[in-house]
Amino acid sequence: MKEQKKTKTQKTQKTQKMLKNIVDLLIHNMKKLTITPHPAEKPLLGDASPINFVPGEVLLHTFDIGDYSEKQRLLLCRVNKRFHDLIKADGRLLLQSPEVLEDMDEFPANQKSVDALFDSQTEEINYLLNNETSIYDKNHAAQNIQDAFDDLKKVPQKKDFYSLYLRHKALNHINTCIILNCIKLNQNEYMLLCSNSHLTRFPSKVLNVPHLQKYWGTISILDLEDNMIKRLPDSICKLFNLRQLWVSNNQLQALPQTLAAMPNLKQLKARQNFILSLANIQFDKMESLESLILSDNQLLDIPVELAKSKLKTLHIAGNCLTVLPDALSEKVLLMSESGELHFVSKEKILASQKTLVKENAMKVCLR
Repeated sequence: MKEQKKTKTQKTQKTQKMLKNIVDLLIHNMKKLTITPHPAEKPLLGDASPINFVPGEVLLHTFDIGDYSEKQRLLLCRVNKRFHDLIKADGRLLLQSPEVLEDMDEFPANQKSVDALFDSQTEEINYLLNNETSIYDKNHAAQNIQDAFDDLKKVPQKKDFYSLYLRHKALNHINTCIILNCIKLNQNEYMLLCSNSHLTRFPSKVLNVPHLQKYWGTISILDLEDNMIKRLPDSICKLFNLRQLWVSNNQLQALPQTLAAMPNLKQLKARQNFILSLANIQFDKMESLESLILSDNQLLDIPVELAKSKLKTLHIAGNCLTVLPDALSEKVLLMSESGELHFVSKEKILASQKTLVKENAMKVCLR
């Protein structure tokens, strides 16, 4: 027993020494790079004094060794993200980032956001587990789907940072497996049909699968309609040749700003979501965009850039608009009546808007 304990202690000491060597070497190479904390990190530090970076490759080790509090682990992760942003121009110094850094904007900076993320993850997990049988049937009981569900059922129910990371990883994994099976079942190199597949997210990692790089550069239609997706990754712009993106009937609150980097996108269907604003998208750079379907969302305004775009059709009925830009041509405004599409006046479009304008405006302010 004593021998086992001694061996374990020696192993821990060896690992800690190896970790220290890695840190020392990288700090030496980077000449002790320091980073001024972001205002959001101030509550974790107590002041805004600069701190030394911790290399991204070391992050995973911090979960197993060393006396780190949850706040320190969170801070390490946030600092690592900016460390990688700063040195990404130098490929010799950029280490392979752990997956925990994949979608940093999802990770919280205070207890309120920790609780919100935990609740959001729980909602996703429960939705997937409630639809487990249906997902099995749609994917012909694929082994990777079964394994992904096994992992999902083991995720911790704690609200510490590392548990949030494990849950995030499991949710990314099961959604990736569903998408990969859609590719396999569809067998269409120009169109990916993932509608009604019980997706809760479209992980950016699925766009980095090595053997699919040619595929992602080929598809022209991506159908993600009738799912429970809450956000699209900025990396969606890697679908360089995509011409039609269908994301209607999901849980989206915003569209990725990188849509402007998709030069061939002609049609975007995003009706029946919870989109509040389009201010982050540079529509003036989307020269190929002809059709934009945004009816039944929670839009409060239409940006002038969109009004000056080359759109041929625009569906915005059923939002929370009170005014439309003067530059917006009535020739692009459409409404659906009895299944038929008709060009309508600005007055009729405004009359079709939801009456909960004040309530939605308050929600935006609270955010």
